[in-house]
Amino acid sequence: MADIVVTPITAGDRERWLQAFVDYWGRQGAWAALRPTVQAALMRWVPKAPLDFRALIEEPTSLAAYGRLRMPVLVMRGEHAPLPTLKIAKMLSSVLPQARLAVISGAGHMGPLTHGSAVSELIATHIDTAEAAIRQLPDRSRVGSNNLLSLAWAVA
Repeated sequence: MADIVVTPITAGDRERWLQAFVDYWGRQGAWAALRPTVQAALMRWVPKAPLDFRALIEEPTSLAAYGRLRMPVLVMRGEHAPLPTLKIAKMLSSVLPQARLAVISGAGHMGPLTHGSAVSELIATHIDTAEAAIRQLPDRSRVGSNNLLSLAWAVA
């Protein structure tokens, strides 16, 4: 996908690249199914795409560093997500000490858009569970619990 991102963009064929990108993550025909206004909005993101991919690919954080996080984390993926997403979700949920992996039935990579209710419900339940766990801590252990919850929300 990274090669698909850079080559057409640098060659100036932004729409061809964006169609391939949307179809890869959404399913074949996903680009054609988008309203023209949505396609136009996505086209404005294209110049930034290579920078996003470079940042993701060159991210220096080691997998072991994630293992040191000590807050509840919800890792979500779609049932029909592409292979890279499956691998990332599996690795993160196996290394994070308090992770829970949730698989959204029937969803692909774009689950937050296609299965918004299920995703929202999982997030709300995760937050409620994390807040309840924080309330169970002894008073002296609650120092910074708001920061812990904020971090859990950001990671989730």
